[in-house]
Amino acid sequence: MKDLDIKKCLDGRVEAGLLSREAAEKALRTIRDLEQRYAETMSQDAAISAAIAETARIMKAEAMRQKTITAKQILASTRALEDQASHPDGVVAGGMAKLARDMRGKATYSNVEARQEVVLGQIMRRMADGLNSYRSKAAGMVQNAAGMRNVIRELHGTSTNDAEAASFAKSWREASEFAADRYIGAGGDLVKRDDWRHPQVTDARRVRQIGREAWTEHLIQAAERGDLQVIDFDTGAPATGLKLATIIKTAGDNILSSCHPRRARAVLTVDTTSAASSNGRTRTPSWPTTTSSARATTCSACWSGTCRAWPATSP
Repeated sequence: MKDLDIKKCLDGRVEAGLLSREAAEKALRTIRDLEQRYAETMSQDAAISAAIAETARIMKAEAMRQKTITAKQILASTRALEDQASHPDGVVAGGMAKLARDMRGKATYSNVEARQEVVLGQIMRRMADGLNSYRSKAAGMVQNAAGMRNVIRELHGTSTNDAEAASFAKSWREASEFAADRYIGAGGDLVKRDDWRHPQVTDARRVRQIGREAWTEHLIQAAERGDLQVIDFDTGAPATGLKLATIIKTAGDNILSSCHPRRARAVLTVDTTSAASSNGRTRTPSWPTTTSSARATTCSACWSGTCRAWPATSP
């Protein structure tokens, strides 16, 4: 089946109301990306057939996931409305008691504020020892930065022989798993990934300092060496070639276009987990990506002190 035939087929489903235009365009992109990857190991016709079949499987699984999310959200909303309606002083009082502590003391259900504190406490309890070990001490003048780097290495599968770092990495994974399961169970839209380790944040100032082209080339070379994996979320496979360059370019656009009133940082929008090197140990890209916690006096994203999103004086 040629590319034009695939597009006509998808357009027909859109006209019939079976697919949204956005879903059809995403399906076409996924088919093209998978076809390119499969063509490296099979004939063109076989690659197209395999790409179509895999795209159909991905779309079916995503549709089922979205249905599950919607059902959970409906149930949660229904419970919340029933709780509000059950308040002796009416729906308005019931709604207020659902958000925070009931000042009338008549609510028979928990509120969002209390639940937030309980869940946060459950998460923090799982990491309490590690947080205490690596927190800033001596009025913020001392922090075990080297130990924290070992924590990151442990998270990526490298043994550092640092028992404290290994313990914190283990507790971080447990806390993250607990938080993700609770969020998904409550109807949150989240896909758990086996290769996720921790949030990764890129500082726009550092990208500007080394130059946009140098930053892009560094990441592309790291991916080609196997030190970095950039995951194509449409296919679930590592991106290569033109798709790799496109994803990194888009990430760069997002990072450099971020302009936060207090601290201009942007989260890299691709999944950048370190791949295992040939000796079985985990390597990370050589360019440091740790963000600075110091406040800037100008907007880090646009490098201007007159940016409208940046306050005239830093609090």
